[in-house]
Amino acid sequence: MLWCFVALFLLSVSGTSVLWVGSVTSSQASFRAIGYLNETFVLSLNEDLSEPGFSQLLTSDTAIVSVNNLSPLTVYYYGFLDNTKGHFRTFGIGRYSFKIGFGSSAATGSSSQVWSDLEREDLHLFIHMGDLHYNNIDEDDKSLFLDAFGETFASEEQAHFYHSLPIAYTWNSGDYGGDDSGATSPSRSAAMDAYTTYVPHYPLKGYHAGKGHIGQAFTVGNVRFIMPDLRSECYPSSDDKEGQLLSSRQMSWVLSELQDFSSFSLVVLVSSRHWIGAEEVGSDAWFGFPSERKTLSNFIAENNITNLVMLAGGSRMLAFDDGSHSDYSSSGGAGFPVMQAGPLDRWGDTKGGPFTHGCFSRSGDYNSQYGVLEVIDNPKSQHTCLHFYGRRVNEGRLIDWMKCTPLVKVGTAGSGTCDIDIMATWAWVAYGFGIFSIILLFVLCIVAYFCYITSDTKKKRTLISSIFFLVSMIILIILFPLLRASEANVAHRPPYLPVHSAYVLVVLAAIYIFIVTSWWDNKYQVPTITTIGPEVKDDSNGVILSDYSDDKEADTDL
Repeated sequence: MLWCFVALFLLSVSGTSVLWVGSVTSSQASFRAIGYLNETFVLSLNEDLSEPGFSQLLTSDTAIVSVNNLSPLTVYYYGFLDNTKGHFRTFGIGRYSFKIGFGSSAATGSSSQVWSDLEREDLHLFIHMGDLHYNNIDEDDKSLFLDAFGETFASEEQAHFYHSLPIAYTWNSGDYGGDDSGATSPSRSAAMDAYTTYVPHYPLKGYHAGKGHIGQAFTVGNVRFIMPDLRSECYPSSDDKEGQLLSSRQMSWVLSELQDFSSFSLVVLVSSRHWIGAEEVGSDAWFGFPSERKTLSNFIAENNITNLVMLAGGSRMLAFDDGSHSDYSSSGGAGFPVMQAGPLDRWGDTKGGPFTHGCFSRSGDYNSQYGVLEVIDNPKSQHTCLHFYGRRVNEGRLIDWMKCTPLVKVGTAGSGTCDIDIMATWAWVAYGFGIFSIILLFVLCIVAYFCYITSDTKKKRTLISSIFFLVSMIILIILFPLLRASEANVAHRPPYLPVHSAYVLVVLAAIYIFIVTSWWDNKYQVPTITTIGPEVKDDSNGVILSDYSDDKEADTDL
């Protein structure tokens, strides 16, 4: 037990360390450095941070570092000489091609392979659409949010990923205030304060002194990203009354951003909530707020916006619709492509539908999935082309789609469903083998018990015990590497039942082996003959047998 206390002590004194970069443009970047008091932050063109072009001594444990006058499309290295280091690439000016990654929903402290796979995509930016963690904080305590960010960066895999590129992040329920949380959440004030303090972000024009929202817009090349805040000003719908997703002020801001669509090659609307689905007042998705969804759709149709796509979170699945089922306008003409990506590392689920290219997730398993949007924006071309693909770790691309502008069309109001799998084939095999093994061991226990107590010699009993022990070990040797290998590959973490079937299997085997080698052996042991004075006594029941002069062991069953 001593090592447990030592580990806890080291954890308690290590403190929280968070370092990430955001608000990147072609010439500037903003950093948040937490837990690096009295260390010197350095920015350099060299990986070893030599010859720094910028340095700053951090005099606060929570530091905001802003750097300007950077060069476009340039890789910069940042961090501390004897501590954490990272890198990022500035954006280009005007029309150019780039790739961004996006996703949502990651278990707190996730160490999934998804993070290293994302890093290998060579992304210019990662857009996190909510549920960075699942601490479901429902208290007005800013420190709890800092703890949650600390847990995220305590994952070596996540920290390494977030140190490799800029991030644009908005929240959803799990990392804001819990299920279906909104404007009335007890954690709202702390969440807003924590976000503005600990998260690098683009200018928050709708936020001032703890009031407003964290909606933000930014430009990469000639592509405009609009990322509204779909939590802090939301009043959830009830079963008989539609609520409010966006305040009137935030809705006006979103519409004004969309109004300027013709100034950009492409407009990307980032949504932390699910878009496509039948109207359902009381739902936490967009279809729980049908009036606002219709307002947005009508605006798109009336203004003939043709270069719009949506990146969506809010449901833990990969899905894509080309605009055929995303049109909720009154007259038609607002069917824009919807790219759904998630979960990064979480149980799967499904919402709404249908989708032209299907939906992909597993409800009985942890999924590691993400989306990539490649923008091909050649200044010599009249059109901007998009390449979207959705990947599942170790299984490759499940969705692959490419199209050039115009992108928006007359579609229908999707009101169906989308079915997903429960588990992968390997998981069903593992589950079935686990259950079969438990049943087999149970039957063997019964057979071994009757064979054991009816055996007339100690040798037979020992043989039966040995055979059962070997069979048990063979089952474990076959089953355990299968499950442990699956568990080591976190992208295919075993479902709840197979894992616990293995645990039950081990417990059953251990209990049985213990019983066979101790209690049963004591109860049904072969008598040992010992000399007691002039007489001989049976140790097992105290019966006097005969007058032997030496200790002997009878090979008889009395």
